[in-house]
Amino acid sequence: MKGSGKVDGQSFTFSGPVEMMRLKYVMREKFNDELSFLQNAFEEDEFVFKVDQDKLKISGAELTEDDKSEVWEKLTERVHALKETASKGKVDAFKAFPIDVILPYVGLYYGAGFSDSFEVTDKFIELAFSFNRLKMLTEKQQKLLKPIEGGFYNEVNAAGLEAFTQFIIDDNLFNSFASILASVDKSISARNMLKGNTKAKTMLDMLTTSTVGTVLPEFINEYGENKKIDLVLTPSHALFQEGIPGSRMMGVYMDKNGNWKFILNVNA
Repeated sequence: MKGSGKVDGQSFTFSGPVEMMRLKYVMREKFNDELSFLQNAFEEDEFVFKVDQDKLKISGAELTEDDKSEVWEKLTERVHALKETASKGKVDAFKAFPIDVILPYVGLYYGAGFSDSFEVTDKFIELAFSFNRLKMLTEKQQKLLKPIEGGFYNEVNAAGLEAFTQFIIDDNLFNSFASILASVDKSISARNMLKGNTKAKTMLDMLTTSTVGTVLPEFINEYGENKKIDLVLTPSHALFQEGIPGSRMMGVYMDKNGNWKFILNVNA
């Protein structure tokens, strides 16, 4: 540690070892009023800056013990002030500040706030994210998602070098959106949509069991002649399962070989 100053008009320099400088944060849960969810938040727990006053070397001017004590106090106050400025993100106050060095920590600081879990291991910091943390899915939609266990495949590459960052994306990233649509228990009737359209009247008049019976004669035997029929569409997974029990919800799935499969259920 090095610095300079003035006392009674005389310039001086000082130097000395920093015995300890530690900034400690702890993770706590805090309710976010703006987004209305319980988030993880880093909060400052301790800041320690220790310099042995007796080991502080001063040159260029003769300082009394009181002057040395004042230098030590102002140095400590200055370091604390710089810490407060940096904590507020005011990096413009620092000349040649290495922004690229702290970017990973900035990402970690804000990313942890939206994470579902935060874990520090021997080699990595692992964060897991889900829509459940932000309370974006209803209980019904959450039940449509299956629990997934995941893990990193390789911790090092062929050269034995550890990855700086790794991402795991599972089915639920996509199926969280699909569950919103699949939980809609509403149907769309073609007759209701087109009944006010004069151009569609001819088509609706032909939408009968007799028309279908020209292709499927057994359809008339089962339902009778000239009975009106309707085409009804719905994204509801519950209604789809009534017709095909045990079917998967529409969405994106990965098999054991790593192949992606897309399932689209159309209920008609």
